[in-house]
Amino acid sequence: MLRFIRNDLKTIAERLLDMQPDPVPRFRLLRDVLGYGSSDAAYQEAERDLGQSKWVLQLADSQWDDGTWGRFHTQDYSRKQPFPTTESAIAIALELGLDQHSPILQKVMPTILDYMAGEAVWPDPPEKHDNPQAWYVWVRHFSAAILALIDPHHAQLDEFWGLWAEALQAAFQSGAYDRQTEIVALNALMQCRMKNPVPFHKRYPLLILSAARNRLSDDLERRMLDFVMHYPAGIYYVYGKDISVLPPLLSRDFGPWFYAHRLLSRFRLWKELAVDALNWIWEQRTPEGLWDFGSKIGRKPYTGFPLSESWRRPENRTIDCTTTVLGLLSKCFDDE
Repeated sequence: MLRFIRNDLKTIAERLLDMQPDPVPRFRLLRDVLGYGSSDAAYQEAERDLGQSKWVLQLADSQWDDGTWGRFHTQDYSRKQPFPTTESAIAIALELGLDQHSPILQKVMPTILDYMAGEAVWPDPPEKHDNPQAWYVWVRHFSAAILALIDPHHAQLDEFWGLWAEALQAAFQSGAYDRQTEIVALNALMQCRMKNPVPFHKRYPLLILSAARNRLSDDLERRMLDFVMHYPAGIYYVYGKDISVLPPLLSRDFGPWFYAHRLLSRFRLWKELAVDALNWIWEQRTPEGLWDFGSKIGRKPYTGFPLSESWRRPENRTIDCTTTVLGLLSKCFDDE
């Protein structure tokens, strides 16, 4: 059983608003924790301020004409730019509170859809695979995963969700995860023979599988989540350790561990299987009843921190960390 209720989170959010937070945390508190919508005057004012915030302007100013920020998946170290890849820029845009309706993300979505359809290819150098055609397969699927991050309800995700759901069903058909069965299924479904296709428990397939227009059966989703949350290598591209082991709050592991839960929170049954972790997060409040991840927490361009314009004001880091925690804990009450 959870040791907190929605009103506990709202009370903390109101405290943060009294601290006069910068535009990003203010908007996220109103939308993600207090449940304000676009018809509320406070929401509208906060959204206008968000559009003029330092970090949102940086995203807009560095966006290319095609809507991207250069390479999609792999960084070009010969270029100096604020966002190393389009993926990272999109992730930060979402951390800042932008959504699929924002002009910035609207501008990049047609290019992503072209990648998904195979009508364009990333500008990244092709990665080596045992089958050269695999590169084009993964361009389509990884692009679909990023679309799922922006807009999990997008109709163009149905094809990709259906493929991964069928592969997942095959992988767990015996009751336990069978990697070899998954390989056979993925090769057949993708019509591309690969020795080691990406397994379902990496970041990109999980983003596709959590697209919200479709639903896995409760039994399959529970088996899948239980496997991912106890897999010794965690979620590749997110957190490389067993997610069921709680990391120290002030360690370098905490940020990636937390983001692993953020990803899994996209699934309906996550809050049921993550109760111990959620209660542990709740207990990590400071004596003032807030959260602070410490100085080791990752920062831009590899995470969304800081959300505030800067962390020169000492309390801004606490505001940002607490806003982020409240956003995750609030997902436990999405069905209410």
